[in-house]
This record gives sequence, structure tokens and C-alpha cells, in this order.
Amino acid sequence: MRFSFNNIGPIDTASLTLGDLTIIAGRNNTGKTYLTYALYGFLKEWWAWPDAEDFFLGDPYRTLRSAQPGSHLPSVRTLVESLSASGEAAHAIDPAFLTQARDALVSHLARDFSVIRLPSVFSSSRTEFEGAQVAVDFAHP
Repeated sequence: MRFSFNNIGPIDTASLTLGDLTIIAGRNNTGKTYLTYALYGFLKEWWAWPDAEDFFLGDPYRTLRSAQPGSHLPSVRTLVESLSASGEAAHAIDPAFLTQARDALVSHLARDFSVIRLPSVFSSSRTEFEGAQVAVDFAHP
């Protein structure tokens, strides 16, 4: 999985492929800490999404449906209601759709993080990170 960073502190453009052990090295004041904090903040945000209440009571597939309109994904609530009523609940999902939906969700999360959450990682105003961007590429080994 490759992470790309644009306009974050002294970093104009950088990409980082995470492995079992990833070391970021370089001279002082070149942006290593900015990259590390941005990556940590993004992964922390990713880990926290979706919160349990939204997942079980809300509509966690809203963004998935927008990725492929007409996909007719049931909500968790619908599946639970079906399970309660008839003792069974099932829904087949196309693996290609899941890949597309995953990419759409992570892209949405990355955009949200870049615009809204990134400044708070550094306790800064949004204007200091205007134009900053974090992106994720799953296709890259």
C-alpha cells in the first residue's frame, strides 16, 4: 500500500510504501516528522471509522452506494431485521464492486482527512495546510 503526500509542511511531494518495517531517514528539517505525523493521523482516523453506532444503527453503506449507484446494498439494519423475521439473511456482493467501493471509501476518507483533520494533527489552522493532500493507493504492492 502506497501513501502519497502533497504540500505538507516542507514536503512538496512524497510517497511512502509501507512494509513490515519502514524507515524514514534524512537530514534535519526535511519533513520526516511531518510525514510521520500525517501518516499516523490518517491511520488513526481510518481505524476509528466507522464508529459502531453509525455502523449498526445508521447507514454505513451510504458512500458505497454512491460509488456505484443502483448497487442495492442492504443496510445492516435491513439484514438484522431479515434475520430476526425469518431466521436468515444473505446478500451476495461482487468482489470487483467491493474493490471499487473500498477505493471510493478510502479516497473519501483521505479527502476529508486532508481538508478537515490534517490541521488538527499539527494543532494548526486550516489555512496552514491549504492544498495539502494525503492519498492511498492499494494497487501498489
